[in-house]
Amino acid sequence: DTKPNMAKEIADEFDVARTYTDAAALIDDPQVNAIVIVTPTHVHRDHVIAAAASPKRSAYRWPKSAR
Repeated sequence: DTKPNMAKEIADEFDVARTYTDAAALIDDPQVNAIVIVTPTHVHRDHVIAAAASPKRSAYRWPKSAR
């Protein structure tokens, strides 16, 4: 999430150890094994391309506005 406070709040709720405000940092993190992309339309394409270019498994969902 680009909003650090919101990311922290949601991470705490679901017991997630780390949060990211930058997709590249998440994709490059060696401790991340797989990526699920559920980002807004305006950044979705870039995130899907970046994740697909990495050696990690990735999955995505089309944004609702693209359906």
